[in-house]
Amino acid sequence: MLEDDAEILIYKEFPFSNERLLDLKSRLEAADICVPGYIPPPCGMYNPEGFLYEHMVENVKTFILPDRNLVSNIVHVAQGASVTSSPNYPISCALLAFCQALEIEFEPAI
Repeated sequence: MLEDDAEILIYKEFPFSNERLLDLKSRLEAADICVPGYIPPPCGMYNPEGFLYEHMVENVKTFILPDRNLVSNIVHVAQGASVTSSPNYPISCALLAFCQALEIEFEPAI
């Protein structure tokens, strides 16, 4: 653990721009589709910096356990369905992209 007044610099290259990552964060916050199985950090459950800190400094692995509907949405898009063909497809794909960018384990096997 770092001291309260400690500063840390984390550098990570994302598969897309920081602006796009923050757009995903905003979409996920608005939809609020995740239910945490832990106490989220004070910076917020969808804050990329919180995940980066926990992953790179605290060595914490985060897992997403999506329900079948969310996984089905992603599979339909992967099979060629248009992201706009269902109102649930965009947020499902946004969650997957967010997880991939931040190295959050996405476990669709439940």
